[in-house]
Formats: sequence, structure tokens, C-alpha cells
Amino acid sequence: MPAASTGPRITPAPRTPPPPRRSRRSRRVAVAGVALSDGGRVDEATPYALHAQAARRALADSGLDRALIDGLASAGLGTLAPVEVAEYLGLRPTWVDSTSVGGATWEVMAAHAADAIAQRRANAVLLVYGSTARADIKARRRTSDLSFGARGPLQFEVPYGHTLIAKYAMAARRHMHQYGTTLEQLAQVAVQARANAAANPDALYREPITVEDVLSGPMIADPFTKLHCCVRSDGGCAVLLVGEEYVPDLARHPVWVLGAGTAVSHTTMSEWEDFTVSPAAVSGRAAFERAGVTPRDIDLAEIYDAFTYMTLVTLEDLGFCAKGEGGAFVAEGRLLRDGSLPVNTDGGGLSACHPGMRGLFLLVEAVRQLRGEADEARAVGGADEARAVGGADEARAVGEADETCAVGEADEVRAVGGADEVRAAGEADEVRAAGEADEVRAVGEADEVRAAGEADEAGVAGATGAAAGGRQVRRADGSLPELAVASGTGGWFCSSGTVVLGRG
Repeated sequence: MPAASTGPRITPAPRTPPPPRRSRRSRRVAVAGVALSDGGRVDEATPYALHAQAARRALADSGLDRALIDGLASAGLGTLAPVEVAEYLGLRPTWVDSTSVGGATWEVMAAHAADAIAQRRANAVLLVYGSTARADIKARRRTSDLSFGARGPLQFEVPYGHTLIAKYAMAARRHMHQYGTTLEQLAQVAVQARANAAANPDALYREPITVEDVLSGPMIADPFTKLHCCVRSDGGCAVLLVGEEYVPDLARHPVWVLGAGTAVSHTTMSEWEDFTVSPAAVSGRAAFERAGVTPRDIDLAEIYDAFTYMTLVTLEDLGFCAKGEGGAFVAEGRLLRDGSLPVNTDGGGLSACHPGMRGLFLLVEAVRQLRGEADEARAVGGADEARAVGGADEARAVGEADETCAVGEADEVRAVGGADEVRAAGEADEVRAAGEADEVRAVGEADEVRAAGEADEAGVAGATGAAAGGRQVRRADGSLPELAVASGTGGWFCSSGTVVLGRG
């Protein structure tokens, strides 16, 4: 046996307890500012410019200085998102998030940002998004039939041509088979979304539609006809979250993040255990529990609606009605802005706008409703050059150079309005309904043709909406809503994020 070592022995230092940790109460998180960029039809803009415009407007809406921003959440643009967006905006954040889980991205990011602010890892986090999905197709900067990919688990489905819309359609058919949900009930989701859009001057489509209009439209993927599917638009938006100590400096009434939940489900359809249950069943339950409220307490809901079935099944999974009763629930007109549960009060993705990952728009609309500002004129007063965010006369968008500020649009172009086409059958920007060629809109209609034949100006619907008092939701006693929920869905029910927001 080898001889024992005769060298000096190393005696470990005595263990000393760590210093006592100071109590640092987690702080409340408020929505300081929200804004839409110009949208609908902005052929001369770039996605970066829409990011900048939305960021500028959200800062102006908050009344805070951009120097406060130390966090940035962005996805869907650039090779190194959100680094490229931060550079373009002239920001150097010390907290970033680039989570990308489809349409649920922004609710998931909001949950992450709220946690970071609550734990004092950030003071003010800007969530910002912009997309020229419609303009890029028209200018041939992209094709409409890009695949989500053929690597990893997706490789086992791609050879069979299973498109995004086909996956949603398959799930809808299962719900119809299992619970007796009817096409007329699904069509009611589109009809009520359009009715809500009638009071929104920024919505792409405002002309009323009927259940028969939905049922008789061109078939995209059985059982979805054209009007079961979201529109295609350009546009962007931004939301600024801050810690509670900055609330006294805000220009607007604060809206509080009360609770949030996130969940993922599947990528391949074979791994989806139940086509009639979305991950909102998990994210919603967590959000309500953390907020200390129940679905019965909610005054309005903003729900991702790339397709009519998404709205119906999410309502069930959030607990607004029992599983299988979504069809009967929506058939009674409950989703209208004066219904028992106003849903997608701006018209949603089915009628107002859908530039791609629409989840951030849900938060913007929910906040405006809670602040009682849904009927106010366009985003923060309209004109780009009127912003004074950084103190400079030209109000450059969050520090960008002069040439990137103008965004290329005329002053009269407003957020999310005026585009000529409908985005037929596709929730993700890359997916084009039923595989049509770049120029061809769903089932061959021309760019100028409106869904179900509505007129370009939709003047009648607009007048009707205005006469009805606009889109601001109020309780039965005339008071403003107190609680709202925004629930985003990503992929083909692959992910979900739910955020509960409240006044006071």
C-alpha cells in the first residue's frame, strides 16, 4: 500500500453563515402606457419603423421618460431579436426576453416581465411588436406558403401536407363531433366580432355580416370558410410595464397586472391528448388563482381569434362556460360589447387586425377598456411628429436617427385601419390559406374585394357603431369595467399565455 502523505494538511475554513438578507417586498406591476402603430395598410413602412412608432406612442401615452426603460421584450424580427430591435430603438436594456411561442408570445412575455419587475430585476419593460405581413406579400418580399419547418418533430407531419389551418379545422371538427357544436354557432363568433368592429374606426372590416354570409363563403379548410379565418394586415403595438413607485408620474390611470399564467402543450398533432382542450385550461387557471379572482368576476375578455374555433374553445378552457357548452354560450350574443361577456371588443383578429403574432394587441385593447379610453381618437393623438418622448423637438422614436422616424406614412393613416384585403385562413404570417400563390387571395378573390361583399368605407357599419355609443364597455350600472383577461394562443394550440388586468 502506498505510504500516507506526510505533507501539510489543509484545514477548511470555518463555515460562517451568510449575512441576513434584507426583506425586499415584491412590488406591484402596472401598465404605464399602450399604443398602436399605424396599421392595416402601410406599404411604405418597415417592421422596424412600426416598432419605433409604437414604442414612441406608448412612451408618450405613459408620460414617462425613455431613460427609465431598462427592459425590452421583442420577438419575430431580426436575426438576434431583441438585440436588433433594441439597437434600432436606441436602447441598451439590462433585462431582455425573446421568447417566441406564436400568438401567445406577448402574454408569456408580459408574465416574464411582470415577474422581473416585481422582483426588482427591472424597473420598466417595453414590449414591442411590428409586422408588415400584408405589405411583404404584396411586394413579393416574402411568400405566403412558408412552412413552419420540416426538422425535428414536425418532419413526421410535413410530408402529408398538414397545414396550419387544417390542424385548427381538424380540432374544430372533433369538438363538433364530440359535443354537437354547430357551424352556425361557430359562425356566431365571426358575426359578433364584426359587430364589435363596427364601432372601431381602426378595424379593417366594419360592414355587418350574417351567419349565412359566413356559411356561404368560399371553403378554405373544412369546416372553415373564409369568414371563419382572421384577416391579414400590417401593424404594430407596444405596452410599457413599470414598478408601482412610478405610478404617481403616469399621464394615465394605471392598470395593474394582477396575475398571469403560461403553458405549452404540443407541436405534433399526435401528441395533443385532446383536440377539444387548449393549454388555456392551464394558463387561465394559474392566472385567475394568482390574481385572486374567478372567471365570474371578469368584465371583458380579449381572446386570440385566428379562427372562430379558437375563441369558442378558449372561452370554455378559461372557465366562462363548461366544456362542450361553448357553442351555446356564443350563440346567445354574449360576446357583443353590450353582451354579458364582451369579447374582442375591437373586432379581434377576425375583423380588426392580424399582422401575425396578435397577442400584444389583446393587452392594448384590454388596457384601453379598463382605462375608459376605448372611444378615444387614435393612438396617442395621431401625428408622429407631435411626440415629445425624448425631449427633442422632432420626438425621434426612442432615440432612432432622423431617417427612421417618419415611418413613411401620412398623418391621416391611423392604427390598424384601412387595408384592402382580408387575410384569409392563416394565423401565422408565414402560412397562406389553402396554399394559394403569392398574389392570389383566398379562393382567388382580388385585393379589393371585401369579405362577404362589404364596401371599402364600411360607412353604414361605422355610423351604426357610433350611434350605439362606440366600443367602450360599461357595466350595467354605467361604470367602467374593473377586471379584464387577455389570453393568447400560439401555433395550433401549442402554447397559451393568460394575463388578468385590473383597475384601482
